[in-house]
Amino acid sequence: MECSRCKLSPILEGDAPIVHYCNRDCQRADWSQHKTLCRNLQDRTTLYRVATVAQKLYYICRELTWAQYDIQSVERAENKLILHGRVSEDATWPADYKVFPSHLFPAEADRRDREATLSYRTCRDSASWMVEFVEGMLKEIIVQASDIEVRTKNNKRLTRMPLPGVWYMGDEVRHNVLKLQLRSGELFAVDLSGAQFGHHDPVTSWNEYEKTRVREVLDVDAAPSPDKILQVDDYSFQKMAFFVRKVTQPHEARRRIHLDVLEAMNLHFLEWQADEHLSLKSLWSLGEKDFQKKHLDLVDYIEWKFHSVIQHRWYTEHGRQLAQKIKGRWVFGK
Repeated sequence: MECSRCKLSPILEGDAPIVHYCNRDCQRADWSQHKTLCRNLQDRTTLYRVATVAQKLYYICRELTWAQYDIQSVERAENKLILHGRVSEDATWPADYKVFPSHLFPAEADRRDREATLSYRTCRDSASWMVEFVEGMLKEIIVQASDIEVRTKNNKRLTRMPLPGVWYMGDEVRHNVLKLQLRSGELFAVDLSGAQFGHHDPVTSWNEYEKTRVREVLDVDAAPSPDKILQVDDYSFQKMAFFVRKVTQPHEARRRIHLDVLEAMNLHFLEWQADEHLSLKSLWSLGEKDFQKKHLDLVDYIEWKFHSVIQHRWYTEHGRQLAQKIKGRWVFGK
């Protein structure tokens, strides 16, 4: 038998062999030796799972607030995704909102190209998005967060958008990524926008990331300061009422629009926990099969909420499909 608390942790190069026990008595006898490693592996699992949810929600946010790029067609080469269209650097949302061109990515086989397009040139926004999840969901296990500017290498599939007067020099790109240190001392790269380089997993051990994907470290700085938007532990009626009032109030003009979207998502996190009778802390510790089922339900619920009450002119393709399929109340406990 294996330890049920840590057996699902992602396996990294250099990990000690998984501990097996002959029975529960042997496991209890070894607990004093195993408990530190067990906690560290659970922390690792929590990081991977929180980043997975954060990345899925980031893609939803990007589609809801699509404004800068008017993409008319895509060209697929062996190691490049080339976007053809126009860019408006000073576009604002919702005034300049454009429907994301989902018709260019109609099949499940196009999902990775869709993710690459949604994450194109968003490394700083995705980093500020992730630090909110670090502050709101991972603060107990993260001891240091750094913003690392790198020059990339070994891009599996590089996303480009040819523009008049712009020349690209080779395939190495300046990029920002978060470097997180867990309380165990383990270091990880968290890159929610790595899909634009053909890397879709949001978390990689720092040693592997630096060895395989970094040509040069250009700058090291503290991670962006969070606005402390995510407050998800108290999902009482009183707390939800407080956030309902908060999201309906005007925000400071200096704040980026994706943080306003995240504030609305925070309310939906609270609603889902209350009606599902499952805290996020419990979600992170579920068995793999249950986690996959429940976290996808959570993400779908949040996306559905943006489409189920008020019909806006901005939408996501999947969210609109959910709203057409699920009318009235969301079914919890599935």
